[in-house]
Amino acid sequence: MAKCEAYHPRLERAIVAAARGKFASGDFKPQELSNAAWALARLCSQQPGRGGKKGGEAEGAEPAADDALLLELAGALGKALHASVPQAIANGAWAFATLVGAGRLGGPSPEKASASLAGAGYAPSLLAATAAARAREFNAQELANTAWAVGKLAVASSVGVSGGGAASAYGALADAVLAAIESRPPSEFADQQLANALWGCARLALAARGAQAQDGATGGETRSERLRRVAAANCAPRLGRFRPVELCMAAWAYVTALTGVAYAGAIDQDADDDVQMSEGGLDLFAVELSNAARARAKEGALSGPHAAQLLWACARLGGGGGSPPAKDLCSSLRRGAKLLAPVDIANAWWALARLGAQPSPKTGKVLRKATRRLLRATTVGTSATNDSNSNNVEGGEGKVGLSAKHVATIAWATARLGAPAADRRLCEVLAAAASACASDFNARDLANAMSAFAALSNSGVDEQRPDLASILCEAALARLSQFNAQELLKFAGAHARTGGRDERLHAAMGAVRTLRFGFPALPSAPKTLLKSGDNLLKSGGDDEEEG
Repeated sequence: MAKCEAYHPRLERAIVAAARGKFASGDFKPQELSNAAWALARLCSQQPGRGGKKGGEAEGAEPAADDALLLELAGALGKALHASVPQAIANGAWAFATLVGAGRLGGPSPEKASASLAGAGYAPSLLAATAAARAREFNAQELANTAWAVGKLAVASSVGVSGGGAASAYGALADAVLAAIESRPPSEFADQQLANALWGCARLALAARGAQAQDGATGGETRSERLRRVAAANCAPRLGRFRPVELCMAAWAYVTALTGVAYAGAIDQDADDDVQMSEGGLDLFAVELSNAARARAKEGALSGPHAAQLLWACARLGGGGGSPPAKDLCSSLRRGAKLLAPVDIANAWWALARLGAQPSPKTGKVLRKATRRLLRATTVGTSATNDSNSNNVEGGEGKVGLSAKHVATIAWATARLGAPAADRRLCEVLAAAASACASDFNARDLANAMSAFAALSNSGVDEQRPDLASILCEAALARLSQFNAQELLKFAGAHARTGGRDERLHAAMGAVRTLRFGFPALPSAPKTLLKSGDNLLKSGGDDEEEG
């Protein structure tokens, strides 16, 4: 059924009923288990959007395989993992990543799903450790599928692997896949496989932060540096022929390795971390990415989300790619605006502000309309949490509001761009959304939002909003302990520029503040670094500054 894309609910339910309780009995061979997982994932992903009715039941009916059956299957796969051939390991990993992406087992967020899988004996970190140890046996397709799948499920935790922990397992798999890309002939990895492998390695590297690379695996360079080098050498020359989705995945991997900032993660509005240019003044990957993005945009091949992601990547790469194709990407953004998710809207605003690129009148009108629709959804209580990964959420019908982080980002961007990108209608809805989610802002969000509305009012784009200033001030006072000195000074200055005055804020400005620093990655730092630190302490013991 899965191979033929035939959806027959009654037959599916009958097969599932017959299989229930038998996955854990040991009657199934490892390959049969992985085939069952692959088929269930395909059937689950095929059901939405098939149109009409299949097998006598309405499209979109509840799948026959519930989470209990999937966890039973996952446990059986976990027990058979070491006896499985690479194809079975890759297919099983791909299947459960696809199921989680479709919302099963607590997805699409990987945290709940990874915990459920770990409880069943099929932890993503266990998959990573097994695949890393046997990477030489995997072909390119199997490596790419495994890296993509485990990267999608990866969570920075210590669940599932005794000894080294999950972070070490994720890092080991990233090292093994990058080594395979470097050592094997370039023709072995097709374009899609290369993009999937690099995207998975970037996700794995994020989850493995603080875990030391395997001895000799990286030649003294960090895992992120190695990923960038492998992407530049093996991927950059091929970007011109990548399809849009492959282009976005490769761009995401490279930028994430470069900056440590993921597309759907928190946006550091004040960051100034443009790509470090080579001696020739340009970064090869950034140049090829700009050229490929411009070509795909002119062909009309980019969807709105693709355009937003590539615009974000080009802005992150800054001057390293030469002249960014902002105009061409904005045209694609305008044509595909109805498909933009909240994270796409927020990152499009951020990228335009970062590049200092005013959108064309047509693009600006469409972008403001789409933003207002999502902002209005935010004001009625549908805002996502601050840490929500909404990269997989469709925002085309305005049913999903922007997160607090997105609202703060848009406020910062509109203030930086000013008119005509920002107008009074947008500012009015933006202020209402900021008021609604003020309690969800973190310290940096509050500082940036307060500063943004002060700048917009002083420039004449927006009116002064004492009510908003008061609401943001109350939210700031409730979390004063989270502010560093720079954020508090920025917030207080902007609050004063809007005409606000609060004695509690003034008192906080003069209070004694104690900073405490934690170094969670220090135990896993390279021994050479720790040794040099000991020598530094011994040699510098008499040079402490008095007072």
